[in-house]
Amino acid sequence: MNQAFTTGECLSDIEACLKIGKRLNPHMFEEYDDYHEFIDHLRLSRKMKFEDAKKQVTIQRDVKYYKYETGDLRLDGQPGFNTPTGRIELYSTVFEQFGEDPLPYYMEPQYSPQSTPELLEKYPFVLTTGARTYAFFHSENRQVPYCRELNPDPLVEINPKTAKRLGIIDGQWCEVWNQFGSAKLKAKISEIVDENTIHCQHGWWFPEEDGSEPNLYGTFRSNVNNLVPHFHIGKLGFGAPFKCLLCNIKPIDENLDTDMNEVWEKFKREDQ
Repeated sequence: MNQAFTTGECLSDIEACLKIGKRLNPHMFEEYDDYHEFIDHLRLSRKMKFEDAKKQVTIQRDVKYYKYETGDLRLDGQPGFNTPTGRIELYSTVFEQFGEDPLPYYMEPQYSPQSTPELLEKYPFVLTTGARTYAFFHSENRQVPYCRELNPDPLVEINPKTAKRLGIIDGQWCEVWNQFGSAKLKAKISEIVDENTIHCQHGWWFPEEDGSEPNLYGTFRSNVNNLVPHFHIGKLGFGAPFKCLLCNIKPIDENLDTDMNEVWEKFKREDQ
């Protein structure tokens, strides 16, 4: 991706990776003089140089199908899949070696209408997070005015019937909370969401605000991670309850709408 603007001392992901790599494991990164060489290796597999790639609008990688027939999936070059048996394993022989259940299984979340029905009076909704938007990549691009215009405020999607029952109107700021914490987001009424589900965007912070403590760019005001507990993972170490917690929601009188003029003034391009 070609660089479109510069903001202060901000680095691209690839520049940050290279700097951290050279600091922590210099012997592994000594072959790269700059991040373009790092891209040539990491992203382009040294089949092309970034300086050549950046001149093209888009590059379509060649796709090879049925690699299991030719041995391209396995280190030994034999036909099959990259598993100990060479087959598609619905029964995991690796898990079996570790003494774990080799077959798929379901475990009810630690906090759910089934696991903790006693919490439903306080937290009657299932909380799901991680909504994707065209404007952002996780927490990135909030400081890009063109992107922020598409999604200026953190949104919580709520079913129209649920919103009517709770007295929430479209565009109204709300507080979403549970036993772990709370966050303030702006309501978006949507029939896509189930009546018993509250759907929150993630990764929110406000780079136009003061970055010093305790504000820290407003990081904790609308961060749905406030409601997500640590270390609640599956027994194999995977998974986190980002889409299966309980919560409650209510309208609030505060208006926390983003001042896009402030965003544009602070982050406009140097040539604007």
